[in-house]
Amino acid sequence: MYYTSKNVYTYISTLKKDPIVEWKTCKISGSEFPIYASDKVFYDKISPVIWWVTYSIPSPTLCPEERQRRRLMFRNESNLYKRKCSATGEHIISIYSPDKPYKVYNQEYRWSKKWDPMDYGQTIDFSKTFTDQFGALLFRVPKYALSVVKKTMENSDYTNQGTSLKNCYFLFNSNWSTQCCYGKWIENSTTCFDCLKVYNCSSCFEAIFCHNCDSCFYVQDLNNSSFCWYSKKLQNCTYCFGCNGLVDKKYCIFNKQYTKGDYLKKIKNLITTTSCESLYELVNNLCLDSVSCEHIWSQWLVWNYLSDSKNALFCFDGERLSTAKYCTDIKDAPQSNTNIFDISYFGHHISSSYECTSVGNDSSNVFFSHQIRSSHDIRYCDSCHWCSYCFGCVGLCNASYCIFNVQYSKDDYYTLVAKLILHMQFTGEWGEFFSSSLSLFGYNETLAQNYFPLSRQDAWIKKYSWQDITYDVVIPEWIHGLQGDEIPIDSVNLTDDILKKIFVCEISWRPFTIIKQELDFYRTYALPLPRKHPDVRHQERMKKRLPRELYIRKCSKCKNEKLSVYNQQYVWNIFCNQCYNKFVLSCK
Repeated sequence: MYYTSKNVYTYISTLKKDPIVEWKTCKISGSEFPIYASDKVFYDKISPVIWWVTYSIPSPTLCPEERQRRRLMFRNESNLYKRKCSATGEHIISIYSPDKPYKVYNQEYRWSKKWDPMDYGQTIDFSKTFTDQFGALLFRVPKYALSVVKKTMENSDYTNQGTSLKNCYFLFNSNWSTQCCYGKWIENSTTCFDCLKVYNCSSCFEAIFCHNCDSCFYVQDLNNSSFCWYSKKLQNCTYCFGCNGLVDKKYCIFNKQYTKGDYLKKIKNLITTTSCESLYELVNNLCLDSVSCEHIWSQWLVWNYLSDSKNALFCFDGERLSTAKYCTDIKDAPQSNTNIFDISYFGHHISSSYECTSVGNDSSNVFFSHQIRSSHDIRYCDSCHWCSYCFGCVGLCNASYCIFNVQYSKDDYYTLVAKLILHMQFTGEWGEFFSSSLSLFGYNETLAQNYFPLSRQDAWIKKYSWQDITYDVVIPEWIHGLQGDEIPIDSVNLTDDILKKIFVCEISWRPFTIIKQELDFYRTYALPLPRKHPDVRHQERMKKRLPRELYIRKCSKCKNEKLSVYNQQYVWNIFCNQCYNKFVLSCK
C-alpha cells in the first residue's frame, strides 16, 4: 500500500509556505505524516465551545491514507442483495446481505410514521465507552435498504447512492441520468453503459472521466468530444480513433491526420479486423510516445481528477471545491469559507466539517459522522437527516438536541455533551472517526476494498470483518452457461433469445446475464457482448485510472522538479502545466 513520502509533504510545505509544526507516526501503518500550521488552525477553529469552555479537537493519530480507509469501510456502494423487509416481510433489494442480523426496512416503510427511531433511545452510561454505547444503538435501530431518494427514482430499483434516475440499472453514486447501466458517478447523462465518472455525456461506452461527450467508446479523459474511439486525453475533438493528447482535431487515427473519406475507410477496416484487446495495446503504445500534463499544481491545488476548484490540497475526484484538504469524491463545496477536511463523499454545499463520509446537501459543522444530509451541528451520528445539535444519534429525522436518540432540553443537551466529551477524552475516543469495529459491512463489501485492497487473511490480521457468504446465482448442472468464444461477437443480428442465456465470466467464473436495454445498445453501435462480469469490468476501469498517489519528479521539458501523480516508472514525457500548455498551443 502506498503512503505519501516525507519529501512530498515537505515539498508542499515549502511551496505553500505552510510550516510543518509536528511530525506524527500513524498508529496503524507506522508511516510518518505532518501536521501543518494550517491543520492546527483548522482543528482549533472547529473545536466546540460549551459554557465558555473549549474542548479541543486533537490532531489525528492516523495518516491521511488510513483515515480515508477507515471512513470508506462504512460505505457499501455496489454490493446488492435480496432479503426480506423486517417490517412487511416483502422481498427487497438491499445493501445488507440476508445473513446480517440488523432490521432492514424498505424505502416506503423506512420513511413512514409507522415507527419512531426515538423509541430506541438510551441514556448515557459513563461506565462504558462511547463506542460500546453507540455500537449498541447503531445495531438496534432499523436500516434503510438502499441510500436513494426514492421519490425521484423511476424504474431504477437496482441502484444505490443515487437521485433522480430513470430506467437505470446497476448504477451507483449517480444522479440526474436516464437509460444508464453498469456505471459509477454518472451525472446528467443519457444512454451511457459501463462508464466511470462521466458528466453531461450521451451514448458513451467504456468511458472514464469524460465531460460533455457524445458517442465515444473505449475512451478516457475526454472533454467536449464526440464520435471518438480508443482514445485518451482529447479536447474538442471529433472523429478520432486511437488518439492521445489532441486538441481541436478531426478525422485523426493514431494521431495522424486523414481526409474524411480515408478516415472512414481505415477505421472500418480496423474495427472489423482488429480485436478490442489489440486496439487497447496500440493505444497504450501510442501513450508511451506522447506527453501528459502533471495534473497537480494550479490555483493552489494538490490533486488529481479535480476540476473547477481552488485551494484544494491532497484532494482527489471532485468538482467545484474551495478550501478543502484530504477530501475525496465530493463536489459542489464552493463557498469561500468552506473549510472541509477529511470528507469522503458526497458534498453539495457542505462547509466547516471534518472526518465524515457520505455527508452533504447544505450541511455544516458535521464531525465524525456517516450518512448525513441537510443537517448542522452534528457529532458522531449515523443516518440522520434534517437534524441539528445531535450527538451519538442514529436514524433521526427533523430532530434537535438529542443524545443517543433521547430528547433533551437545550441546556441539558449542552451540559451532557460537555460531560460526554470529557468522558471520551479520558477513554481516548474524542477527535477520532468511528472505530472500524462499528462498520455494518464486511471489509470486502466496502469501498475500502476498492482503494485499499486486502486479502481475507490480511483483513483478519487487522481485525476487520469479512463477508464470507456469497449470494451469486448457482447455475444448475443441466444448464450450460456461455463463456469465452461461445459468447456471440455479432450483436447486430442477435435475437432476444440471448436474454434467456446465462453467461460465465472468463475471469471470475461468476454468472451474469444481459438485459434488454443493454442488448439494444450493443445492437445500435455494433458492440460485442461482454465476456466479463459487471464487477470485473468495473474493477478493470478502476485500474486504468491513476492511483491516488503523489510523487516528486522532473518535468521532461524544463527539468524543474514538480509534484506529479506519475512515479519514475512511467516512461511517458511528463510536462509541468506551463510546458504542457505551450506544447498544446504548438500542436494546434
